[in-house]
Amino acid sequence: MARMAGAQGDDARERGARAAADKALSAFRSRFWDPDGGLYVYAFNAGGEKVREVTPWPSFGLAWGLGGVEETGRTLERLCRPDLLTDWGVRMMSSESRYFEPLNYNYGAVWPFLTGWMAAALYRNGFPLQGHSALKANVRHSFDNGLGSVTELFSGLRNIWPAEAVAHQGFSTGGVVLPLVKGLLGLEVDASSRTLFFRPSFPGDWEEVSLEGVRAGGASFDLEYKRGNNGIAVRIASRGGEGWTVVVQPTLGPAALIREVRLNGAVIPFLDISSERAVRPEAKFSASASDVLEFDIPPVVEILPPEIRSDVGAPSLGLRIESLRGDESHLEITVWGCAGGSYALPLKHGERVRSIDGAALGESGLKIEFPSGPRGKSVSRTIVLHLD
Repeated sequence: MARMAGAQGDDARERGARAAADKALSAFRSRFWDPDGGLYVYAFNAGGEKVREVTPWPSFGLAWGLGGVEETGRTLERLCRPDLLTDWGVRMMSSESRYFEPLNYNYGAVWPFLTGWMAAALYRNGFPLQGHSALKANVRHSFDNGLGSVTELFSGLRNIWPAEAVAHQGFSTGGVVLPLVKGLLGLEVDASSRTLFFRPSFPGDWEEVSLEGVRAGGASFDLEYKRGNNGIAVRIASRGGEGWTVVVQPTLGPAALIREVRLNGAVIPFLDISSERAVRPEAKFSASASDVLEFDIPPVVEILPPEIRSDVGAPSLGLRIESLRGDESHLEITVWGCAGGSYALPLKHGERVRSIDGAALGESGLKIEFPSGPRGKSVSRTIVLHLD
């Protein structure tokens, strides 16, 4: 609203809209944060008390960047636990809730619609591994029945859809498109300011991604991303985009080190908005007909997304990543799996791992063994990788 008023030259309405937005943002961050639960709540009851049921609904605000940095991180880590996130998507309500019913429309079913928004929130806030798993859960549903048809909802206990579910629900398909475009690819266009944003969150072993014909107002861009042993190169070709501002911000693992950034061979300054959860260098420049942006990054250890398979009718058995933190010297990852289960978590540049606490290093990456317990019970394990 403020930007529209500003574009119309209505200064008074612009100031009023900005003041209202600031007030609403402050209220959201203070009133909806639950310090006892360590996450944002999604509602208040009739008595004005916080509803402390753990649900994915806070993902909507976090996908728009409304939360505080640390509070957002803690909330998303909580939502990635297996009582909410299954192999085939996110439950409407925690399976630990006394209200949980796996086939109830609002009290336990898995909705691809909600999974998509949660994936978008994860990507937006520097959780690419967890975002990838959530997005892939929705992508797999595109092949359940008719190609591209994503069912309205699924059981909260097994990967199966109830008979009354809408077979092809539009907002479920949106649960693939939204996190794919705005999350994994990180594409956004602001024609009013003539700005193109490219904030990719690709797995560390993706070597090349090409995007052709990205429309931005009257301009069109082709983007070519390449990842090698010495870093990342992004080639941007434009038609009618000369003078547009291009913002490139890849999301990398927390052990990554950015030595320098070069535009067409010349070193340029960049903004470092990294955290203990992800390294996120941001470079901004004015586009010409053809530009090459290079991020100089030495080889580092990177955790890759776990391979999760979910057959129709199966319970949730896959590996869940709750959190990943670290720096150039170590990585700490908290994961969940089934009691007594054995899992593999792939790594890139595992040869640079000096020692490991809580897991073993195998040919395909980390070998994680969970302690025995009741059948079907999820248990957690924290693993620390000490790096060379």
